[in-house]
Amino acid sequence: MNNNSFSKLIKKINKNEIIIGFMIFFFSIYIYIESIHLPDFGKSFESPGLLPAFIAVVMFVLSIFMIGGELKKGFLLIKAEESLQEGKKEEIDTGQREPLWDLRVFLAIIIIIIYVFALPYISFLVASILFLFIMMFFLKAGSVFLIGLISVLIPLGIQYLFANVFQQLIP
Repeated sequence: MNNNSFSKLIKKINKNEIIIGFMIFFFSIYIYIESIHLPDFGKSFESPGLLPAFIAVVMFVLSIFMIGGELKKGFLLIKAEESLQEGKKEEIDTGQREPLWDLRVFLAIIIIIIYVFALPYISFLVASILFLFIMMFFLKAGSVFLIGLISVLIPLGIQYLFANVFQQLIP
């Protein structure tokens, strides 16, 4: 990549996404390092550092996807711009979408708050099934059958994981 392409890329990408991606990247490394220093790390599934280490690995992978996705979007925007200058009429999906910050985001945040406050009063399983179904239906995540299936299987899987692997009961 020459210097001109690099400067074009810098102009096209969302710098805030890259900065937040790197913050999550380095924070995940910090969490992982701290979790392996907890007592009995790796000796059993009951190790107190196992869950933070798992979360750190997930954050690490997702931060790489976040940074890579933004860079890919920048390259696609440059490619689309160059093809337009050359007179080509082909369409290139740049990944540009309408901003989501509207009434739907506000209502989704309200649904999340209701879920958090409902957890002490109803079981994790019931609250999570209802929350996932309502949220996915609200965000139009697929057919009602698929939403229902995912809404039931995910909380059941989490409950099974905690009860049988981590040997911790979820209220």
